[in-house]
Formats: sequence, C-alpha cells, structure tokens
Amino acid sequence: SNHRTLKREEKLTLRIELGLPESGKLFIWSGPFIPRKMPEIAIKTFNLLQANSDFVLCLLGDGPLHESCMRASNSKRIIFKGHVNNVNKHLEAADGFISTSRSEGMPNSVLESLAHGVPVILSDIPSHKEILSYSNDAGTLYPVGDAKKLTDVIKNSEFRPNNSDAAKNIITEHLNSETMSTNYQNLYSQLVDHSANT
Repeated sequence: SNHRTLKREEKLTLRIELGLPESGKLFIWSGPFIPRKMPEIAIKTFNLLQANSDFVLCLLGDGPLHESCMRASNSKRIIFKGHVNNVNKHLEAADGFISTSRSEGMPNSVLESLAHGVPVILSDIPSHKEILSYSNDAGTLYPVGDAKKLTDVIKNSEFRPNNSDAAKNIITEHLNSETMSTNYQNLYSQLVDHSANT
C-alpha cells in the first residue's frame, strides 16, 4: 500500500539524518546501562546474530556497564549512541524495540515505543507480560536473561502494519482507561501529546 511505502521512506530519511544504517531491521534498546536492565544480554544477542546482517541494534543511554558492553560488542551491527536528547526520533526510525530488563516497575520506554507504533520484544517479567496481555500482535516475550532465545525471537520477528497498529492500540485503547493508575494516566497524556506532535 502507498501509506506503507511512505512510512518506509520516512524511516529511511530519519535513519540517514541520525547516521544509522539504511538497510536491515533496526532495533532500539534504551535506558541506563545498569545491572537491572541487563544490557549485556542485548550485546550477546547481536553478537550471535552478526552473521545475519539483516539486524541492527542501536543502544541509547549511558551508565556503569556502558564500557564493558562496548568492549563485549564484536559486531559492526551494534551501535552505541550514548545519551541522546531525541529518543523519539530514534524510535520513529526503528522497526522494533528491545527490553532485556530483569525487573521493571512501569516500563516507560516500552510504553513510549508502543505509542510510536514500534513493536516490542520483551523479557518475560510481570510488567512486560501485563502490557502484552492486551495484545499479542504488539510484541513478543522471551525468557529473561536468555540471549539464545532472544536471538530466535528476533530472527522470527515479522513487522507488519498490523503489529504497528496493535502497538499503538495498547496505548490508546487500554492504558487510558479510568482503571489505570494516575501514573499511567499522566504518562498517557504525555504520550498522546508526543504522538500528536510528531
């Protein structure tokens, strides 16, 4: 469809602007490089995937594990951007979002990705399960800490327009209800403003 081609062109334009590879499926990982977020699992995964150049990982953020992750990376398809002020632009350029966390309260970066219509691949912790319980089409879970399984999930990931719609719907249909905590409602209004402004 024409709308789809346009989306793709927009993504390419953004990737060029952000200095990211134009080819391949682009995944974003974002957050502080701390043990709870398990960034090393993302690195291990894309080291394993490097024979398959279809996949690119762009990590946003900084922290105590940043150095060791950079050292552990042995693939040109792993890009470290450090702290950036335009996370939203990176999400809009992406095909998928990955969270490797071993625990999360409210996973803001996951919700932000969904609001941008970016399907997610998430560790199977309770808060991630809860988010994906609203829609199977918005993303996939993998066993926390299991780089091998994460590799398989990424290899089998299909990104169709309905996945993108499902991602957005979690934010618009489910996380805005009165039953949600005030936290979610505040976040929801921020997300809606974001998507209105982009």
